[in-house]
Amino acid sequence: MTRLTPEILKPIPETVPRFDEELKAKIGVSLLEAALRAADCGAAVERALKRCRAAVVPITSGEGIIPGFAEAVASTLRHLGLQAEPTRNSDVRGFIEALEKKCQLLFAADDHVFAGMNLRNFKVVDNAPATGRGYAAVLELKLKEKSKCAAVIGVGKVGSAAVAYLAGRGFPVYIYDSNRAKAEHVKNTNPGRNIQVCSSVEECFSKARGVILAAPAANLVTEAMVDEDTVIAAPGIPLGLTAEARRKLPERNLIHEPLMLGVATMAVELLKPKP
Repeated sequence: MTRLTPEILKPIPETVPRFDEELKAKIGVSLLEAALRAADCGAAVERALKRCRAAVVPITSGEGIIPGFAEAVASTLRHLGLQAEPTRNSDVRGFIEALEKKCQLLFAADDHVFAGMNLRNFKVVDNAPATGRGYAAVLELKLKEKSKCAAVIGVGKVGSAAVAYLAGRGFPVYIYDSNRAKAEHVKNTNPGRNIQVCSSVEECFSKARGVILAAPAANLVTEAMVDEDTVIAAPGIPLGLTAEARRKLPERNLIHEPLMLGVATMAVELLKPKP
């Protein structure tokens, strides 16, 4: 999990509504609607959210609690309609507090994983693949029928989930990772899908108009790679565009935020009935 900073997290409670409005303007759906699409579920889960109580438990292991993290997660959940709050206590005491309050969903993160848990049906959702599916759904909505082709830069847990989502919906997907073997593995674990491994970031941008930038590295995308029609959905922190590329890319064609879409997709997936 990318370790977020307090400077990134502190504004989130105030910016969730603004990001929701930006999504509606850019892709025509709300944060909740995008998450429902990512999880392939609908009104029943939306209704379940309104009845759900959730707790976010701070965890002190490893590098410790990131100030603002628990409230950023809780504020995103509240925006979706859940009753959600950080627990007063951390670690095991926090888990006990959540159980005493009869919370159905529990969210917690350490240095290695950020997970959501449904305490009624024992379902667990990892934030990384949920974020990948969320951003893939957003890119799909943004592209609509104009370009049934996409690229994914960086195929870790976030990017590989995005690849599986897009390829599963019929997109030819071009992928690149600095670790070629990892990219080949992602292709091989999606048999029968139209997935091509590229040799560079530049090649991916030359093949596809819509790109998921899931590599947590700066300055991967240069000005020469983008134009007025390029669409980038970027869960990666930091945003991997050079300053020149960022200025050239139309604001309407960039979807980027540090936490909210992944958290929304987690919540929806946790409440989706098991098959």
